[in-house]
Amino acid sequence: MAEGATLAFVLDKLYSIFQVGVHHFSGVHEDVKFIRRKLDEIWAFHRAAATGERMDPELQKFVGKLRDVLHCTEDVLNQLPVHAANNNGCGFHSFLLKIYTSFKKQNVYHQNAANIHRIKLEIDTILDQLPKYDISKKGKGSSSTSAAETWIDQREQALLLEEQELVGIENHREQLITWLADGDSKLKIIAICGMGGLGKTTLAKKVYDDSRVKKHFHFHVWITVSESFKITDLLKDMMQQLYAEFKQPVPQEVETMKSTKLKEVVKNFLRQGSYILVLDDVWSLGAWNSIKSVLPRGNGGRVMLTTRDAAVSSTSSKEFNGHNFELKPLSAKESEELFNKRTFKKEICPPYLQKVSQSILEKCEGLPLAIIAISGLLFTKNKSLPDEWEMVDRSLGAELRDNNEIEFMKEILFLSYEKLPYIVKSCFLYFSIFPEGHPIECMRLIRLWVAERFAEVMEERTAEEVAQGYLKMLLDRNLIQVAKRTSDGRVKTCRVHDILHKISILKSKDQNFSAVAKQQDEVWPETVRRLSIHNTMQNIKQIKTFSQLRSLFMFGLTDSLSSMHTSFPESFGMLNVLDLQGAPLEIFPAEIVKLSLLRYLSLKNTMVGIIPPSIGKLRNLQTLDLKHSYVSKLPITILKLKKLHHLLVYRYEFEPYAHFNYKYGFEAPAKIGELKNLQKLCFIEANKESHIIMTELGKLKELRRLGITKLRREDGKVLCSSIQKLSKLRALSITAVKEEEIIDLQCQFSPPQHLQRLYLTGRLEKLPEWITMVNRLVKLFLKGSRLKQDPFTDLQHLPNLIHLELLQAFDGEIVSFATGGFQKLKILGLDKFNDLKSIHVEKGAMPRLEKLIIQRCNSLRKVPSGIEHLTKLKVLEFFEMPDELIRTLSPNEQGEDFSRVAHIPQVNSSYWRGGGVWDIRPLQMYSEGESSSSHEIAKNSHEPLNCWK
Repeated sequence: MAEGATLAFVLDKLYSIFQVGVHHFSGVHEDVKFIRRKLDEIWAFHRAAATGERMDPELQKFVGKLRDVLHCTEDVLNQLPVHAANNNGCGFHSFLLKIYTSFKKQNVYHQNAANIHRIKLEIDTILDQLPKYDISKKGKGSSSTSAAETWIDQREQALLLEEQELVGIENHREQLITWLADGDSKLKIIAICGMGGLGKTTLAKKVYDDSRVKKHFHFHVWITVSESFKITDLLKDMMQQLYAEFKQPVPQEVETMKSTKLKEVVKNFLRQGSYILVLDDVWSLGAWNSIKSVLPRGNGGRVMLTTRDAAVSSTSSKEFNGHNFELKPLSAKESEELFNKRTFKKEICPPYLQKVSQSILEKCEGLPLAIIAISGLLFTKNKSLPDEWEMVDRSLGAELRDNNEIEFMKEILFLSYEKLPYIVKSCFLYFSIFPEGHPIECMRLIRLWVAERFAEVMEERTAEEVAQGYLKMLLDRNLIQVAKRTSDGRVKTCRVHDILHKISILKSKDQNFSAVAKQQDEVWPETVRRLSIHNTMQNIKQIKTFSQLRSLFMFGLTDSLSSMHTSFPESFGMLNVLDLQGAPLEIFPAEIVKLSLLRYLSLKNTMVGIIPPSIGKLRNLQTLDLKHSYVSKLPITILKLKKLHHLLVYRYEFEPYAHFNYKYGFEAPAKIGELKNLQKLCFIEANKESHIIMTELGKLKELRRLGITKLRREDGKVLCSSIQKLSKLRALSITAVKEEEIIDLQCQFSPPQHLQRLYLTGRLEKLPEWITMVNRLVKLFLKGSRLKQDPFTDLQHLPNLIHLELLQAFDGEIVSFATGGFQKLKILGLDKFNDLKSIHVEKGAMPRLEKLIIQRCNSLRKVPSGIEHLTKLKVLEFFEMPDELIRTLSPNEQGEDFSRVAHIPQVNSSYWRGGGVWDIRPLQMYSEGESSSSHEIAKNSHEPLNCWK
């Protein structure tokens, strides 16, 4: 899947190498053109073959050889700027290596021209030796036909499931029927969305067949929309069903009608009465757009569509004021019920099988298709032999690969993958590298995809922005899931369903995309290009034989990395990606600097404290991730890394109530402005040569995120001048050098209009006026501002503000929220307002507020007046607040404010007990007189709320 990026690199490299001087020699241009043409042919064949849903063994072997040719060419071209070729060895790889030895000399143009010609002959010879294969045969073999038949058969089986075989469907069905029969005459779309295997088709069918739905509509049509559907065939199918309802044959002229005329006929037919149209399995917005023009708008029509693509469901439902119904996995209880029904034909699991059954169910993660498929497999096993069940549990990946009884599940789940654009398939297969159940930081993924060249600069978008689009596509198509969002709605971490993860590993292995080493003596293919080592380094010696290794990852290592030091030079010379996040590493391995092709290096969460000056040799580096290591200074040679996009050097020290500055950055070189491609720079310390550094920041025109610590008052005006030049800035964090230091940001300047997140830690003489001009601001944190004037008056009109937190930001006694203020605010936190005595909320203020946190406001004795106006409030939290206030919330007679917060689902009062434990008391406990329950919260946990705790 990554071969597209490889080909682009190879062709660019060919031109950059050969264009100098080749015009002196006749025939060279023709040879270069020939090489390019042959590589284009390889790419076209590989892409066409890989778009099929399944390759037969002959085709798969052929494509593998083509892949080797392409990768071999890439390897040789990559080594040109690294070292002279090794003259030992034979074959195509060795031959090309010998060619480039001559490039070290300046007077060998003629020899180079001859070598170019020999490359052409060598590629031609290799391609001639490959077996001929007719790509037109692809998809016509028995395997492809079988896969298609399996898919159709399984969809038909889903429609025939009996009521007693279903679990967790009743509430969903009632909700959908209510929406369908709401009596509104306008056209409405009800979209059912979710990953493959959740039962979207089954649910839609049970709703469609319900007698209440049948009676409500005059016309009833069910259409299955395949990806390659033809609108003419679809319209004819609709006509067949519409005429069948009147037991009449379709007029003969319909068969010869063009699509335009058919649309007119169908639309006129539907105008005659109310209708329910089910569009099952809509794959794209293009498919929806081609159908919607047929639909009359004003006669009570309803369309219920099922889709795996969130973009389809969201767009279609919004367009016609409908409903977007996101189908969720079954609960643990529902999963167990379905499993027992299908496996034991009764609802009781034998005690001796309960443990292994629970383990298998956890892997299914509430996916009905997986539960049904695996329970069908287990039904054939001997229930008196738990060992057979445990074998299935341990080797589910092998069962997915070899067992025909659950092949249909793999086909259905991976159909979403097959429909992805070619390059995005590589992005999905990348998840096979990570351990199962492992939440993955989205920004980490994006940087890795860029380093692998899956995402390149496209028109006005950076490679990172292109990769962000690929991530959204995988999320929209429900191939991956959101694990955690930030408070302003951005996806922070994601994950893959356990079954899909196992399937992705199988697919990666088939395509030689990556290898995962979990055990000793594990055998990997010699041409492996991405290797992920889990838990142990015992088999590190085997890596020495892998000259084509491009990416190396390590997860959960507990043993020493000392063996790596001797392996780096020989084995890892071609690495583009080295991810040692969390590895037991205390010293920067000196051998890393020999990896001159490295584009991504992560030493995050290691004990490394010093980066050597030789880091400057990594001229291709784009990402240097040293977060939560002990690095506090970078050598001046870092300025040689002109391709750096992301320079991340900082760590946090979390306590229940942190010191003023819990962020530790690094001392930046004075001329940091030379790194003009930087997009993210966090966190630089401004305590040395700060005036120069603040000026240099203005040269970093590509910055999207900037973090500064230890700022001094005298640096404020220079910093403002630089910030004004950073038009692409999205996030800015500034922390003063000490608690008493004033951050002087009172400059008159135009702030970056794309700024979305702002964090200011330090005293402010007054709220900078320019903050109120940043209309795209969604998140604002002020800590230690000690303002004398109420900041809420100035901030309330920010049109997009979602999350506002203030710690010791205001010294006044009264805080008021006026009608019409903070229209989009969802989260509000007030901490350590020492003099605050009352909070007033007018009706119409903060209409969307969902979470309110009040903590350490020791003078506050009453809940906010007008809190009953906050009708969307879901959570009210009090941390370390006076007992007098908490007693007013008691549901007994003394709790005078209980009724005012009764509409809030969750009201908690919490106190710090020390030792990493908060004592969290839900409101209801006060009426029961029970002892408080305690919930342990790790000291180093970092949540988006109350981020300074």
